[in-house]
Amino acid sequence: MKITTRLFVAGCLWMFMGTLYVRPQILGPIFFTNTTVVLPPLSGMQIWWEADVGNNCGGACSDGSSQSTWADQSGNGNNGTLTPAVTIPCVASIYHTNQINGKPAVTFNGNTTAGSETCFSVGNSGAGLNNKSATSMFLVAKYAGTSATGQTFACGGAGAFCWNYQAGANKYQHVDKAAVLSIGSGTAAFDSNWHQLNTTYDGTTLAFRINRASDGSVTNAQTISSNWLVLGINVGGGSFTTLNGQIAEFILYNRVLSGGEITTVETYLNGKYGL
Repeated sequence: MKITTRLFVAGCLWMFMGTLYVRPQILGPIFFTNTTVVLPPLSGMQIWWEADVGNNCGGACSDGSSQSTWADQSGNGNNGTLTPAVTIPCVASIYHTNQINGKPAVTFNGNTTAGSETCFSVGNSGAGLNNKSATSMFLVAKYAGTSATGQTFACGGAGAFCWNYQAGANKYQHVDKAAVLSIGSGTAAFDSNWHQLNTTYDGTTLAFRINRASDGSVTNAQTISSNWLVLGINVGGGSFTTLNGQIAEFILYNRVLSGGEITTVETYLNGKYGL
């Protein structure tokens, strides 16, 4: 019989399914069955959304609940809401338990009808993100099907950094959108499996990684002029694309992490999700 306990200490420490977690406000390790796993670095972290922490469905979430907010665990208060800069706010995503390595995930419906699409936004202005000239993003995500058409993980309005996967040559294609699309083709075939994804932008080059391995890079010729960001939908620049799939974790930085720091985040995600 499994005994699940949550012990809150100093507001940020708990035990869950035999795993000791330390939230980012406490600088310490977490443990997975006698193995120490270092948490992602906090310097420059702007958003940390985890499906197993901070979800809100108008109360506690259970399998199949409509999730209306997603609490930021970075300490910056960049909570996910359903009100991006579109005429009609998004509808709630669906919270599902036991989706990957025993962990929950948030399901996005891929609907492209305004008012029926699912998303989470950090607000219309993106105040506090400061990710125009440099950013690092990490995702644990999957698609619901095998078609890559119109898939958006993270985006804002016109002039904002966007992270999409577009159809083409049966490969992942990473897209930056700042008024126009600048596409860099990846190397991994499109599928509906869970993946650990990472992109960095240093003001010139977009570099991509999938499952802790390089997946190509591209020079971005566009100027990114907007900070704000929405998960699951591209709401500006004359197009309207969404995500049909799931996200278990999303981490955003306002700087390019070093190689060692990227390894730290990827190792943490691998230990948690088995990817």
